[in-house]
Amino acid sequence: MKSMKRKPWVVLTFVAALCLSLFSPANAQLVGDDAGAQDTLVLDSPESARQNTSYAWQGFPLTAKTPEETFILISKEVPKEVRPGVEYSYKIMVTNNAAFQIDNVVLTERLPSNFEFAKASPEAEVRGNFLRFEFQALAPRQVEVITISGSTPGPGMVSHLNDTDLKFAIGPLTNITSVVQPQLGLIAESPESAILRDPIPMKLTFRNAGSAPVYEARLSQVLPDGLLTDQSADRFELNVGTLYPGDIKVFDMALRSTAVGDYQLDLLATARDGVTASAMVDLSIVKPELTISSNVPAMRFVGNNISSEITVQNAGDGQARNTVITQYLAADTGFVSANEGGVLQNNTVVWNVGTLNPGEAKTVSSRVSTKNIMTVRTSAIAEAHQADRVETVMITDVQGVSALKVYMGDINDPVPVGDNEVYYVRVVNQGSLNATGIRLKCILEDAMEFVSSTGPSEPTVEGNTVVFSRVPTLAPEATAEWRVVIKARKAGDVRFTTVIDSDQLTEAVESSESTNFYN
Repeated sequence: MKSMKRKPWVVLTFVAALCLSLFSPANAQLVGDDAGAQDTLVLDSPESARQNTSYAWQGFPLTAKTPEETFILISKEVPKEVRPGVEYSYKIMVTNNAAFQIDNVVLTERLPSNFEFAKASPEAEVRGNFLRFEFQALAPRQVEVITISGSTPGPGMVSHLNDTDLKFAIGPLTNITSVVQPQLGLIAESPESAILRDPIPMKLTFRNAGSAPVYEARLSQVLPDGLLTDQSADRFELNVGTLYPGDIKVFDMALRSTAVGDYQLDLLATARDGVTASAMVDLSIVKPELTISSNVPAMRFVGNNISSEITVQNAGDGQARNTVITQYLAADTGFVSANEGGVLQNNTVVWNVGTLNPGEAKTVSSRVSTKNIMTVRTSAIAEAHQADRVETVMITDVQGVSALKVYMGDINDPVPVGDNEVYYVRVVNQGSLNATGIRLKCILEDAMEFVSSTGPSEPTVEGNTVVFSRVPTLAPEATAEWRVVIKARKAGDVRFTTVIDSDQLTEAVESSESTNFYN
């Protein structure tokens, strides 16, 4: 190293004489004023060896043990083997490892005597057996690569020893302290709200925006009650390590919640030499809350359809995603239809409602049929992502009804006077409930005379009226039939009238049949 000289404008200029032996470590030595101080020459790195090149480095200060400890580093790579007369290239790399700019860098390369120079990139000033390269300034972390090409005329060894000179200047010392300060930054990114028990993604970005390394950066955080890591721990630690100027390190992690509420995380990252960085995370944990109600008729008769209406509402403060309504149908009922895309699955009707925002409601309906007297009991449930399941029960009383249908007529019309006419009276229970206390009453005109009857009950003649005893029970779809024999006493267009009543009828059913009696 040549002696340091101070210029009037407080600029320091250093000259480093670098001897970079690429073939024989035993021959490596320094020349110049500081030749006795060298102890950082490194030859043939493993990486260079794999690439069939030899590698050497040296830098300022000369006490540096590794390339990373230097402010300015010069290194050289040359091929280990070449052919006579074949052009080859070797490289010289000048690196500014400092956190400040280095000005007026001049590198002089002495060419070996048995090396025939061809070209250089960047272009060099050629002075006999010397190449001179000038760089106005090297910014922090800037690397300049010099490529020198040429050939050797015959076999032997090309010695790149005692061949490189470097001069450089450091700007005013008053600027150095202000530009080598570490500056740790922390940015925390997470959603503003999350559903209870869902993973909560969090992205932590650490950055050194300063001009000096940040060492031993770390973040240790205790979580408030209600928040845990995705590994169920109540705290987490991040070992960020070293951040060089401009470095960025990103950590992705996830939290989970065990209780709803608003949370605030005050994150504080620390590093060596009292360097800190902080960030704040505001997080709201919400939860969907479903309510369900239903509406069905309290009573229906056998054969009628039963309509069910089901309403589900999100009464919580979080979205109810993947909401599904399921209605369980009662046995002995038949599915008829469903709205809103309801689908019959086995003995259930399923509606995929999708997402219900807070306060939003959805109403669906279905229809079933019944054939029996019964109590129809159905239930419906509503479920959604991270919401508690809710249920409603619907009950409809299905009752039966007796519905009597009367058929009557004559058989021999017209009928000569003195002959008999036969009338039939047929009562059919078309309802779903037993008909009880069925009574037949026949009303005759003066031209008629009761002769006899057959049927499920016995007659009693009261003047022109024949009253039959009551039939106790007539089951659904069953028939009771009477045949009444009447003698024609006088000619004319006469009427045979019947009256049917029962315990279930509020009004009697009256029918009549006309018959022509003639002489």
